[in-house]
Amino acid sequence: MEEKERSRSRSPARTGSLVQQVVGTIIRRTRESLSRERLLGDGRSQRSNSVTSQSFQAKLTLQITKDPVLDRSTGHGFTLIADTPLQVRDVATGSPADGILFPGDQVLQINDKVMEDLSAEQVENIMRNLDDCINVTILRQMTNPKSSIMSAEKRARLRSNPVKVRFAEEVVVNGHTQGNSLLFLPNVLKVYLENGQTKAFKFDNTTSVKDIVLTLKDKLSIRAIEYFTLVLEQQYSITKLLLLHEDELIQKVVQKKDSHDYRCLFRVCFVPKDPMDLLQDDPTAFEYLFLQSVGDVLQERYAVEMKCNTALRLAALHMHERLDSCGQTRTSIKSITKEFGLDSFISPTLLSNMRERDLRKAISYHLKKIQSLLEPRQKVISASQARLAYLTQLGELISYGGRSYTATMMLQ
Repeated sequence: MEEKERSRSRSPARTGSLVQQVVGTIIRRTRESLSRERLLGDGRSQRSNSVTSQSFQAKLTLQITKDPVLDRSTGHGFTLIADTPLQVRDVATGSPADGILFPGDQVLQINDKVMEDLSAEQVENIMRNLDDCINVTILRQMTNPKSSIMSAEKRARLRSNPVKVRFAEEVVVNGHTQGNSLLFLPNVLKVYLENGQTKAFKFDNTTSVKDIVLTLKDKLSIRAIEYFTLVLEQQYSITKLLLLHEDELIQKVVQKKDSHDYRCLFRVCFVPKDPMDLLQDDPTAFEYLFLQSVGDVLQERYAVEMKCNTALRLAALHMHERLDSCGQTRTSIKSITKEFGLDSFISPTLLSNMRERDLRKAISYHLKKIQSLLEPRQKVISASQARLAYLTQLGELISYGGRSYTATMMLQ
């Protein structure tokens, strides 16, 4: 309550000059404490282009429950090719079979009926008279991503010689890519990173959340792992995040009710009080937090609390960060829009609710305000200074860092 009252009591003048105070303070602190080279960091290390995969066939038995809205012949959401071998022709988007079956799956058995050497008429009759709930046994050609769980020897090598890795963007099953989901394959967890990449982890009945977090710690060369954990995000409501305990078993997580409606994220969930401390302690973790925060703003995770002026100030800081990271010095809104586009810095709702002319004018004002704090020969603030100012500005939101959140009381 005290935090809310303080935010309400701020005068418009004080709120309007907040970014100026923040940027000025950060510039002074970074000039005194760190050199420009240390602040910037390279951030552009090479990534390996090799992705190891193996192709194999897997026999799976899958359960599909009929959708009463669809007609009788397609109520389960898939059709078959009456050839030898019998295969799935296509799967209706949003149907019960969507995400369970894929085109090209070879159907071996439906319930207790062996689907072998059947005529087209027999297949049609079987499909027409299916029970509401069916068990389909299939043979699937899979591309198995290499497991990310590492041995102790490999962890030791990475500590002595940290490397950056290239993550697989997707997995292909029978020539079709799989979309957002909790699993790559039946025993392979899909973990989404805040830089837009994904990572695959093969698990068994002993693999815990902590095992995966520590593996990501080594893979990403993160030292301050105490700020990170795995969370489940509901795909249809990005404001709902479920924190996973480090001792929880992955096998139990994926078996939870409606687990197919969630995806697993690797996030900074315990936000540091002062982002400068994280920058000094672990620049890699600091950069990850910045990327996560930018993504949250653009996805409107703080839309309920975010005001228009705050969003515009954050956009101007993000532009300065992008310009310095790319080695550019032209800070005109026209050149920035031409090079990167406004949608890289502004949320969709703000883009649709403001005229582009007014939007450009407002952002130009904030860009010039930031420039007024710089030295005469300095065109843009450094990337690290912009990131610090961005996170400090975002820290003014009560919902940032979990200071205000919703909870459901479970009555025993």
